[in-house]
Amino acid sequence: MSLHNAGLDWIELPYNPPNDPTLISAKGLYLNYLQMKQAVIVPTFKSKYDEQAVKVLEKVFKGQTIATVDSNELADEGGILNCITWNITV
Repeated sequence: MSLHNAGLDWIELPYNPPNDPTLISAKGLYLNYLQMKQAVIVPTFKSKYDEQAVKVLEKVFKGQTIATVDSNELADEGGILNCITWNITV
């Protein structure tokens, strides 16, 4: 069953993976944002795609605060904001 037939829609986010496919880095994975009640924290990578990713997510999460955090160092470990917050409850 396709996403459309299931009543789901999708958006496209930029993706800028590292040039070395042997790395476990999550650099360039804007999808690994952290969504909270009133804010969305978006990983950035000092990349030309950062601004585009933020604009897409601003449209998706209208009315919520969009904040960014440089995630280059964290991404080198293979996960970013969503991954590191799985076990946090508020």
